[in-house]
Amino acid sequence: ESNDIDNVNLYLALSLFPSLSLSLSYSLQILKHKFSSLTLRDKTLAGERDAAQILKAVQRKVHLQTLREKSELDRMTPRERMRLRKLQAADDKARRLR
Repeated sequence: ESNDIDNVNLYLALSLFPSLSLSLSYSLQILKHKFSSLTLRDKTLAGERDAAQILKAVQRKVHLQTLREKSELDRMTPRERMRLRKLQAADDKARRLR
């Protein structure tokens, strides 16, 4: 793959800059650097885009879970809600004592 990039760079350097044929290695280094920085920038942007999509999906999932839990609580009687609160408090206390 890197040989293909070198060949493309060589062809571009010779066709676009024939006066640089003496300093071809220098022009190749410049082109390689520009190409590698461009691909690194593209990878960074793609990674940021992927991270944003993942964050959005997680936020949506948490929101839907919260809505489900709220609807479950709304359907419970006051006695069932009190029982659930006491169970959660007991679980929290047991976790803290560990």
